[in-house]
Amino acid sequence: MTEKPDKPAQSIPLLAEWPGDPLDWLRLFGSLDHAEAFAALFWPAFVRHDGCTFLELDEKIYADWLGKLKGDKTRVEATMNHRHICDMLPCPERATTREQITSVGKLLRETWTAKLHRDFPAERFTVRFSEDYNEDLIDYYLTLFRNRDPIN
Repeated sequence: MTEKPDKPAQSIPLLAEWPGDPLDWLRLFGSLDHAEAFAALFWPAFVRHDGCTFLELDEKIYADWLGKLKGDKTRVEATMNHRHICDMLPCPERATTREQITSVGKLLRETWTAKLHRDFPAERFTVRFSEDYNEDLIDYYLTLFRNRDPIN
């Protein structure tokens, strides 16, 4: 007899109340369009420019930050790759919990780290997620940068 593992605790009320597992829910309500959109978030196509790695690139903004940060490419990457969870995904004030945001943030940190390792195996990166308690949910963010010298 094959035993199915216990249903994991869900931070999303909709899935916590769902009698099946998240894959059952996706089979009924998900779409390939959603899957492709989420893939772009969780498995990004990184952009390389001037020895730096970005989630997206505007060369003028890059040049501005490079000047402001006195050529410190690590800090430029960390600044330009700074993303708030609630800017990437809707976080309705009453419907979003800190547990949901930290769960998604940790997952993004893991998937971005894996993707960077796969795309650039000879380089090392730091993907940071601000999982310390924040009163305002908008303050939870991720950033990434290549490990060169210590970042200030």
